[in-house]
Amino acid sequence: MMKVKPSRYNILHSSENGNLLVFNSKSGAALCLDEDKHIEKAKIILLNDVPSLYDEELFKVFTELGLLINIDSNETEEVIKLYNENFQSNKKLHITIFPTLKCNFNCSYCFVDAKFDIDMQFNTLDAILLYIENKMRINQDLIEIEIVWFGGEPLLAKSSIIYFMQQLNKINTHYNKIVSSVLVTNGYLLNIESFKQLHEVGIVNYQVTFDGYKTTHDKKRHLNNGFPTFDVILTNLLTIKKAFLGDFKINIRSNFMKDTVQSQYQLIDCLLDQLLNDNRFSVEFKPIQDILGNGLDNICSVDTNGDLVISFTRYIAESIKKMSNLVYSYSLLPSPIKKWCNASLNDSIIIKPNGEIYACDSCVSDKSQIIGKITDDGTINYTDVFGKWKGNVQLEKECLACILLPLCMGGCKRKRLQNNAQCPINTEQITKYLENMK
Repeated sequence: MMKVKPSRYNILHSSENGNLLVFNSKSGAALCLDEDKHIEKAKIILLNDVPSLYDEELFKVFTELGLLINIDSNETEEVIKLYNENFQSNKKLHITIFPTLKCNFNCSYCFVDAKFDIDMQFNTLDAILLYIENKMRINQDLIEIEIVWFGGEPLLAKSSIIYFMQQLNKINTHYNKIVSSVLVTNGYLLNIESFKQLHEVGIVNYQVTFDGYKTTHDKKRHLNNGFPTFDVILTNLLTIKKAFLGDFKINIRSNFMKDTVQSQYQLIDCLLDQLLNDNRFSVEFKPIQDILGNGLDNICSVDTNGDLVISFTRYIAESIKKMSNLVYSYSLLPSPIKKWCNASLNDSIIIKPNGEIYACDSCVSDKSQIIGKITDDGTINYTDVFGKWKGNVQLEKECLACILLPLCMGGCKRKRLQNNAQCPINTEQITKYLENMK
């Protein structure tokens, strides 16, 4: 039996019914012990490291789940190494493209300045293609290119998207890289004809947003002329589900604020009944944030956000028990990550229609955050701001000492650069998640 020690990333919680719940933030493993003999022994082993109490059964389970690790391991150094390796990696090229700043919606909380009537011109699209081809040719380690279409509403520039993907697919016949593409859309223009056209050029992943059920959604996410949008979006998704037999993934993002909580349950009922019995559809709940500092009312706190997500998810789980035909599953517990987002990665850029380049999509309305501009020959002229975003900012001491570091990797870089860092998750939330673990 190898010499081991308890992982420093173990979180133990005694549930209301007497079970011992264990979660490891580094491995992502969760365990529920419900026998008294195992519970007491596990507490002593994982909290006090008493090798004499190891037995073959617990030893095997605990080591497999990463609750016990090799005695010579330095887990913090391993997490830091993963953080640095991810920053330095050049195996994946991630580009978010704004083909237009126009939008057919008028959402009060939007952080993109959509008042500019700007479309990306074909010379800029071609410049991005040249940039990607240069990366393919020069970087022998490059494995994958991921394109995310954002906006504005990207489907207002559907012809540009299709053109770009067709050209990229042609270029890739010479390099044989993995090419993936995600389209973030409000869903209003995602009819079956457009969906088939996009699928044909390789776009198989989508994010479509609701703001709760019909009445609430239509108040928050209406057309520029004030007309409602919920029924059109839902009809589009139902038509795709019924008429298209191929593979795709549509993630439904449900935004919430304090005053839209009840509407989330109505939306869940609708989705469970009509979409979530198809595993090509999934749903996630996201709190609306006041990114631009416009003083939005009804913003939830970090703690409230977590409590509400637990409540929504519990409601889904209880509904599924009553509807056994559903294949949908949802896990509350967060998974360990390599990075919080792509903002700090060298090979991740966001390109606006005029060729301006940013690191973070929440900063695209702030000219002071431009990190470069793409030229017609496919090269990028970088600004002095580039180093601020793309430099490898070291993790703070508080982060290095935190038991939850593998789950956030320092959190939002924008907030860290603004000296406004907030921990996106805390141990109290984890214990609440564990209480709801099934």
